[in-house]
Amino acid sequence: MMYELYCGVYDNDGKVPVKLSMYRTIFQNEFNIAFEMPKKDRCDRCERHANDNACDEKFQAHILDKTHSKTERDKYRKSPNTATICFDLQNVITLPRAKKTSSTKES
Repeated sequence: MMYELYCGVYDNDGKVPVKLSMYRTIFQNEFNIAFEMPKKDRCDRCERHANDNACDEKFQAHILDKTHSKTERDKYRKSPNTATICFDLQNVITLPRAKKTSSTKES
């Protein structure tokens, strides 16, 4: 996309832009910017499984839950009458945590 924008600027000025290969070489060598697809984030459980290759019942249940969530999300995304907003809150702690002290009254 950046290369297309670059070419658009040069086309408007009547100049000939450099080829894509030269554009990439300049960015990688002069600016140390790589052109790669970002890696997908994995949750802690999937990361542990990738490292241990331990396939237990909890991991299987996790995969089923993940598949079910994706199926439901895709179903709602395809619905023309529904606005869908997705949030990944797995690693987000929205409330502060405090240790329970002896002076705290239990209910």
